[in-house]
Amino acid sequence: MEHPGKELKHLREVAGVTQYELSNLCGIPRNRLSLFECGYCEMRDEDYERAERVLRRVLLDRHKTAEDLLSRCSV
Repeated sequence: MEHPGKELKHLREVAGVTQYELSNLCGIPRNRLSLFECGYCEMRDEDYERAERVLRRVLLDRHKTAEDLLSRCSV
């Protein structure tokens, strides 16, 4: 099984969010996010879930924004 840090990193990159931005959005220190993504440390379940929730919200907001823009461009 892949380390959960790699999964979080992939989700963060897909969302287009830097570690610094994610740190500010979810309150987890950036260096801790980095260590977790590299597999050098573990993260508490509640911190992982909070980071994942934040990233999913970012993705959903961007999806809605894209849908709004496309609906205005419809012919």
